[in-house]
Order: sequence, then structure tokens, then C-alpha cells
Amino acid sequence: MSYTVNFKTEDVIKYIENFSLNEECAFTEDDVDNFVCGVDENLPDWDYETGATKLVIIPGVEDFVIKIPFNGQYNDLNNEGEYIFDSFISGGGPNWNDYCALEVNITENARGDEFEDFILPVVKAGEWRAYPIYVQPKAEPYLEFGAHSSAKSLERVSRMKMSGEIDIERLPQEWVASCLDWLDKDEEKLKELLCFFEEIGAFDDLHGGNVGYYNGHPVLIDYAGYRD
Repeated sequence: MSYTVNFKTEDVIKYIENFSLNEECAFTEDDVDNFVCGVDENLPDWDYETGATKLVIIPGVEDFVIKIPFNGQYNDLNNEGEYIFDSFISGGGPNWNDYCALEVNITENARGDEFEDFILPVVKAGEWRAYPIYVQPKAEPYLEFGAHSSAKSLERVSRMKMSGEIDIERLPQEWVASCLDWLDKDEEKLKELLCFFEEIGAFDDLHGGNVGYYNGHPVLIDYAGYRD
């Protein structure tokens, strides 16, 4: 299966025209509300989601989503009672603080692998005010749309989990079962697929919010993990 990210630069920019870093040259989860409140209210219907490492803008009329990475977070208080900004150090990019850049690296490294179709690619769209912006094909998130799996595969995945053959404590069994369907019910291939997820560094943060479907195919939609 081929995943193509079709976008026009102007269709990305119109959602991020008011984007800028704060006075500490930071963009964190704490800055999201100020940013989204300034997005042009005349734009067609859109939504957004946040995770530990990025903001995702979801245009209602486009077939892509926009990912803006956070470059750190605010943690402990200093002596003045102010929160201290800590830059991420386990992401990608030149400063190792960009988890979207890490997703791009994973996408590129997976090319040619037999399981690459299970990763929904992220590509860099460019920079806005010297800050990296990314896009990804729009998928159907598992938590919103549910799973597309057969009863027989679900039963087999449940058995494999109970017997300890696979460790999918945080992954939805229904989604894993749909992977088994796409692997022609081959249980050994399913084990290899889960090992592949672990090898690319995604397994430590895989849960129902990070998986979904693209044209019916089960895919990872957020797979950079989180290590800060």
C-alpha cells in the first residue's frame, strides 16, 4: 500500500499563521490554548489534539493533519516560584528535541521493510518562523472509530495474549486482531510485527490513542514514543 501526503503549502500556513514561540523560545503543551485561540475563526471546521510531545491540527476539509512538535515542557519551580522550561533531549532534529523529526526518521528507516505499511508516514512540510512543521495523511483514530477485525482473529489474539506469546498490555486487542487479519492470519508474522514496533522504538508508548486505520489498513499514527 502506498501512502501519499498531498498538501499545498498555503493550505498548511493558513492554520499556523499566528504561530510563534514564547519569550523563552519554547512551544509546549502550556502554549497550545493561546495558539489555537488565535487561529482564523473563518477557517472551515477543524479540530486539534495534543499529546506529550506535539500538537496535531485536524482540518475538517483536508486529507492531512498538521503536526507541530513541542520542544520541551515546564517542570519544577525555581526559587521565585516560576516553572522551569526543560528542553526535550530524546527526540530528533539538530537539537534532539523534536519528536516529529524522530517520526520522519522512523518513516525513512522503515522504507523497504515488509511491515512499512503499518506506519503512517510523517513528512516535513517546511518551517514557519524558523520552526519545523509536519504533515501526515489523515487516518481514522482507533479511539474514535473503533476497530475493523474479524471475530476469529480477535479470539486468536486473546489466546496469544493469555498464553504469554505476545505482550500487548496497552494495545487494544481489537486493533491487534485487525493486524492479524492483514497478515493473512499468520500468527508468527504478527509476532514479527510486534517485534518490529519494538525495534523502531515505538512500543513503549503504543496505546489506543496512537493507532488507527488508513483506508481500512491498521497503522501507527503516533510512533516516536516518549522518553523525557
